[in-house]
Amino acid sequence: MPAQRHVTLPLTAAQRRVRLAGATGGDFSTGKVARCVEMRGPTDRVHFETALREVVARTEALHVRVVDGVDGPVQFVGPRTPVAPSSVDLGEEDDPVRAADDWLADAATLPLPPGRTFHHVVLQVVPGLSYWYAEYHPIALDAFGAALVERHVVDAYRTLGRHDCRQPTGTGALRELVALDVAYRASAQRDRDRAYWRSLLDGPPARPARNVGTPGRHRITLPPHVAIGSHRLAHRLGVPLRRLLVAVSAVAARAVTGERDVLLGLPVTCRAEAASRLLAGPMGNVVPLRLRVDRGVEETCAAVTAALADGLPHQRYCGEDAVREAGLPGPVGTAVAPVVDVVRDGPGHRLGGRRWRSRPLRGGLTGDVHLTFTDRAGPRLDLDVTAADTGDADAYLDRLRQVLDDVTTGGRAATRQAG
Repeated sequence: MPAQRHVTLPLTAAQRRVRLAGATGGDFSTGKVARCVEMRGPTDRVHFETALREVVARTEALHVRVVDGVDGPVQFVGPRTPVAPSSVDLGEEDDPVRAADDWLADAATLPLPPGRTFHHVVLQVVPGLSYWYAEYHPIALDAFGAALVERHVVDAYRTLGRHDCRQPTGTGALRELVALDVAYRASAQRDRDRAYWRSLLDGPPARPARNVGTPGRHRITLPPHVAIGSHRLAHRLGVPLRRLLVAVSAVAARAVTGERDVLLGLPVTCRAEAASRLLAGPMGNVVPLRLRVDRGVEETCAAVTAALADGLPHQRYCGEDAVREAGLPGPVGTAVAPVVDVVRDGPGHRLGGRRWRSRPLRGGLTGDVHLTFTDRAGPRLDLDVTAADTGDADAYLDRLRQVLDDVTTGGRAATRQAG
């Protein structure tokens, strides 16, 4: 019987970034995107698993396989073998909800099962509350794609509950995603983007020697006055909370490194085209954000606003290529530090009179120093600091706490002082 032939496609820029970062040594075991949905009220487990199985089957990117071709790595859509979600019952724990939160926090830091591009778990917490935990390898989905798959699963579940026979919408063919990437690489826009990053990174900033020892991680919930004060300060400055927290991170980076010329990394979606927002797959990028930090958070926030206005139109250009062409040590997560990610709990999904709350847990590849702020209802602000060295993790946590406390309790003068 002849061997089955697959139609191969080139890798997208996002997938090449994963390869260059060493996130795939052929076994899809490291780096991932993770999300959770809190399913409140009675949940039909059969309908949910059916909806999940159907959406997974029609999402081609979840079945991608990467192999070495004649001119470099290529990909193809492999067999779509149904995989039921795992189940974990936490109902016997003293505090099931706390146990579920701890389980999610731990799971988000662990590698995917070997050979898998996705993994789903249903946590039984208490009667009327279960969690759907979903994790994906970044060569298959980015954070935007994971949220898109989540929405399709909930829509399919809703349809099954109404006994609706309409054909579900798809998450797009992999070849459509690759076609967008190929078209960009052949465009004049790519040339303009490349020129922009070359100019921005001309004369790269001095990078202090970075320790690489035992990896360190801190996951904390910041004090309530910091969460409330951060929202109020962002409102007073007229900026989104995300922009304020990027500025806070830049001030902290200056204090930790001793360098005024700060080079941060910023995760971006690269989905300006309407067609790209309908496709589940990897398109995300990490781009450099270069800032001169001479003063405090308020002035740095203005610098962030200007840098974003200049840089975001050029976000499609692969961050790995930008730092390599500038002569910076790669991958991009090493060349820029810290990488700053600010996420927020999603609006959730309405099912009749109920709402299923959506929570992003992990956005994909991390850098040598990675800061994740999670803006949650309350308001509540969580901070996750991961670093290739424990000393860096400790230093960034301490400095971020200090800067945030200063600017949320010290009034206008504190926002204008350097950290």
